[in-house]
Amino acid sequence: MNCPRCGAMNAPYAPACAYCGQPLAAQPPPYGAPPPYGAPPPGYYDPNQPPMMVQSVPSRTSGMAIAGFILSFICGLFGLIFSIIGLNQINGSMGALRGRGLAIAGIIISILNIFAGIGMRSCGRSYSRSYRYYRTELKTETPRTVASMPAAPPLARL
Repeated sequence: MNCPRCGAMNAPYAPACAYCGQPLAAQPPPYGAPPPYGAPPPGYYDPNQPPMMVQSVPSRTSGMAIAGFILSFICGLFGLIFSIIGLNQINGSMGALRGRGLAIAGIIISILNIFAGIGMRSCGRSYSRSYRYYRTELKTETPRTVASMPAAPPLARL
């Protein structure tokens, strides 16, 4: 390896120039070259070394799942849409997003809310129609008084 300051030839993997003392940049060994003395071969696991710590990406809760859960109580259709979008985002994030339970709960509550709304509307219409019919019949019918009622047939004598 050549020194960048003086241009002198140095031994490979030398930490500094032997002539001027300039620190040399560590260069990786050429492809196929054996590792430097004392380095473990590739793929070797040394049980005496502490395990490498893998830094995990901090996960956060999906905003769409939260919005879908809240909207499922207010408007079932919007809650269903937001919850499905949130669940798809969570499934595609490979662990970066949390809130799968919120999204599933939002979907279930939205579906129940939609069915309850349909049921209430259909029952409400039938009730209002029967009430309307009952009121119109009462208005058109002439009121009965005692005088307008037919006389009772005479009782048979014993």
